[in-house]
Amino acid sequence: MSALFRRFEEAEQVEEVGGKAHSLGRMQRLSIPVPEGFIVTNAAFQGFLSQDGLGEYIRGLHAGLRREDLPALEAASQRIQELVLTAPLPASFREQLAAWRSRWLEGEELIVRSSAVGEDSQEASFAGQLDSHLHVRTPEELERALAACWASYWSRRSLSYQLSRGVPLRGMGVVVQRLIPSRVAGVLFTRGPAGALGEEMLAEYCYGQGEALVSGRLNPGSFTISRGDYRWRLLATPEQEEDGAAELLDTERVAQLGRQGLLLEEKFGGPQDIEWTIDGDGHLYFVQARPITAPLGEKKPPPSEEAPGALWSNANISENFPGPVTPLLYSVAAEGYRCYFRNLARAFGLSSRRLERMESPLRHLIGAHGARLYYNLTNIHAVLRAAPYGELLARYFDQFVGAPAAPDAPADKARESQLSRALELGVIVFKTGRLYLSMEQRLQEFERTVDTFCARAHPKRLADKPLSELREDLRGFLDIRFNRWTHASLADAAAMVCYGGLQQFLRHEFPAPEQAALHNTLLKGLSDLASSAPIDALWALSRRVRQSPELRTLFSTCTGSELLQRVRAGAFPEFNAALDDFLERFGFRGSGELMLTQPSFQEDPTGLLEILKGYVGLEGPSPAERLSTQTAEREAITARIRQELGRRRWGGFVPFTDRARLFEHLLRWTQQAVGFRERARMKQALLYTRLRRIALAIGERLVKQGHLRATDDIFFLTYPEIDALLSGTAMFAGGTAALVALRRAHHEELSRLNPPDTFTLREGEALTEALSDPFEDAAQDGGPLTGTGTCGGTVTARGTVMRDLSDSHLLTAGDILVTRQTDPGWAPVFFLIKGLVMERGGMLSHGSILAREFGLPSVVGVKDATQRIRQGQTLSVDGDLGHVRALD
Repeated sequence: MSALFRRFEEAEQVEEVGGKAHSLGRMQRLSIPVPEGFIVTNAAFQGFLSQDGLGEYIRGLHAGLRREDLPALEAASQRIQELVLTAPLPASFREQLAAWRSRWLEGEELIVRSSAVGEDSQEASFAGQLDSHLHVRTPEELERALAACWASYWSRRSLSYQLSRGVPLRGMGVVVQRLIPSRVAGVLFTRGPAGALGEEMLAEYCYGQGEALVSGRLNPGSFTISRGDYRWRLLATPEQEEDGAAELLDTERVAQLGRQGLLLEEKFGGPQDIEWTIDGDGHLYFVQARPITAPLGEKKPPPSEEAPGALWSNANISENFPGPVTPLLYSVAAEGYRCYFRNLARAFGLSSRRLERMESPLRHLIGAHGARLYYNLTNIHAVLRAAPYGELLARYFDQFVGAPAAPDAPADKARESQLSRALELGVIVFKTGRLYLSMEQRLQEFERTVDTFCARAHPKRLADKPLSELREDLRGFLDIRFNRWTHASLADAAAMVCYGGLQQFLRHEFPAPEQAALHNTLLKGLSDLASSAPIDALWALSRRVRQSPELRTLFSTCTGSELLQRVRAGAFPEFNAALDDFLERFGFRGSGELMLTQPSFQEDPTGLLEILKGYVGLEGPSPAERLSTQTAEREAITARIRQELGRRRWGGFVPFTDRARLFEHLLRWTQQAVGFRERARMKQALLYTRLRRIALAIGERLVKQGHLRATDDIFFLTYPEIDALLSGTAMFAGGTAALVALRRAHHEELSRLNPPDTFTLREGEALTEALSDPFEDAAQDGGPLTGTGTCGGTVTARGTVMRDLSDSHLLTAGDILVTRQTDPGWAPVFFLIKGLVMERGGMLSHGSILAREFGLPSVVGVKDATQRIRQGQTLSVDGDLGHVRALD
């Protein structure tokens, strides 16, 4: 039976202990100083995977993955790591682990490091791909760190690297060592940049622990060492300051570093990349050596030949714009997103230096592929990473929209003084605090601005307006969208940051797997959400129908179009007036409400009446009563959490500060921010439906003038082209109709493409044909349906697959809704369903918010759900685990 643990001097077989541990064992046998420790072998890893068929299940989850399919890669990685982190360690193994720690490292602060079989070879270096954990103190922390190292075997970084390099890992050891209290740490390359340093080695270093250097968070110091006499030459000092640390890097220690570096190069058979550290007493230790996989300074191929330059995703943006968009909408959206992020950065007080770095990616935040809108995630992450705490913001953004994580970006190397950084952060904190203390007043100002404009541009007033006034209405919309949107965008930013903070806090305080969705549970049953108002009004309208036997009979026997004809004929004046009142207040909300080309319920109420038919047939509690039940459940859970956290104090030396207080603030801020965001989105829908009616009114006039052949041709011009045409400054006004005809033909061709949700393209490339989907042939393979649970609970019911709201006649009350994505116009449907499955969406997508409002178990991000689930199939949805199962 293979040993589960080894001492370094026993680490002779790389297949047994992994690359890093094997290297440490060789160094120790060469009498090179290595921190004390031991190895948890690959046999322990394989034994862990063998329990309860865990390894077999994991192999099924990552079989067939491709590097370019980032959503599948991300989903598989997340699920596998969850399984590894939650699987129990065998009791006998835990006892042995505690015994080894007690024998060799009793009382020491530890570092726990992954040591994979197949890492650090001549073909590939997995540097930074696998986890290490510092400051491990207790047996429980050691067990958690060990499991985390094992889980990193399937991290997104590791899986992507294995697939891209074609070099799979073959097992995993874990190194457990004494953590050296480092004063200076660095990396030595025994061969310097090609043609630059000749017979010199190159070292980079920083003060303190070395992870700051390896992660690229700072600009390091550097020096060279002669391979002949070990003389050294200082090239740069680190950007940090550390009292007394620089004195530890002297001639004697540098010479020792050089001698032992060359010894490792000789014994290990080639140039080495060596990590080293010096403690406060001046003792030099070596903590890793790996082959240099390519000569330093070797020229790389230009980006167009090396790797794709942009990651494109329709996550979240497809919720707002679910189909092919026209040039008018694209021109508004492209400039709108640029202004959105730029104005928000200015409002938060980011320095001019940061704004300059953002400017280039800001110009290209979205694109159109197959006539559909996509986020350029590479540029969005570049913008976010240019801000303080940018990596955290980028991660929160991914959660917020349900997007795949963009590849890690190189660290920002811009130099700045500690003083300027502190001053900027102070300005940001001050301005952000001031903004959010007055956020409700600012949102109210935005709402008043929109309401004033929409009253002026009401459809009933457009018919009599001359073109000059319609042009001013168009400009008024653009002014709001580009220059006066900041107060609304604050709600988005607040929801993103507060939600991420709440999730992070609760996962830290309640790490058990069954509590992973706790943050979503606390957002159930929120009162006064703008999205619930149309549902309450529709319920009231349905009760009015039920009070009239004749109306009720019509609703049970007629189609939506037949109902509209009968109601408008004047037979039911009171109901007709009530319907008109609903349409005036909420009829601008509908599927594709931002698309411009999609008529709203105000223009065609037929689809609304189909949904109302479902409400009329409902018995039982009203939406308000169901919401009240969800609110009561949420408040009870909130009280229990507050009580538990009240027992966990951070320390008596911080007065009036406890976890319960922080929890209350975070929860209140998150709930308020979600409510503010829904209010802003309500006004956004109203504003865009006004733009549609303004554009159609302009189109009618231009048809009469001979510039257009059809009213809706107006959607195939950009807003600058329309403005120029209306102002008499268009260069080719006479060719407008021909230009529109050309665009219509090409738009129809592009719309036939079915581009994937996520893909990568080289810089400057556009998608001109449908990309192959590696999961296309597996869409009906019967494999597990998994995604992200956004509202907890379980439900079993009939599944109804809907493409859009035009399929609402397929829905029966009590069904589980299965669809690609929803937008705010789907709100009335949510009161009819018992569960939700979506192919797209994130934690704060509209579908997730409404599902939590009514306590509907929901799973989003379920790949190919609408293809893999059959109409009428019985489904089981687990919103806690993110699982969907077909039961027949």
